[in-house]
Amino acid sequence: MMRIHRAHGWAALPPLLLAVALLTGCSDRGAAPTTAGNGETETISFASEVQPIFTQNCATSGCHASPEPIAGLDLSEGVAYGNIVGVASGGSPAFLRVSPADPDSSLLYLKLTAQGTSLMPPGGALPADGIEAVRTWIEEGAADN
Repeated sequence: MMRIHRAHGWAALPPLLLAVALLTGCSDRGAAPTTAGNGETETISFASEVQPIFTQNCATSGCHASPEPIAGLDLSEGVAYGNIVGVASGGSPAFLRVSPADPDSSLLYLKLTAQGTSLMPPGGALPADGIEAVRTWIEEGAADN
């Protein structure tokens, strides 16, 4: 009579299943989204998280504020959203200023991270958490929330 030995733990998984199990645990997106007390996933709010970044760092006199914003891009409260989401860049019309769900195709994000373009704001990079908030907001669809 032939006896079959069963392996225990990871060794019992077929090689393909093992590879899938290992790879699904890897991600380049960073931390998982947080959840609210009611179990729903919290999203980045344009009004309370992104706009304050623009107001403090970009919508300043001589930059992206009225009456004559640089590149025609006014990032002032109340007008910023309409000026960036789904809007072609004046200087690089092949790019949208913000392409919802695609930060790597959004000129705004590329400028905040100096990827193939000049760094904005010109005085130096935003803090990492500000850049990550903008990226996450775009990834989530760039909602007007």
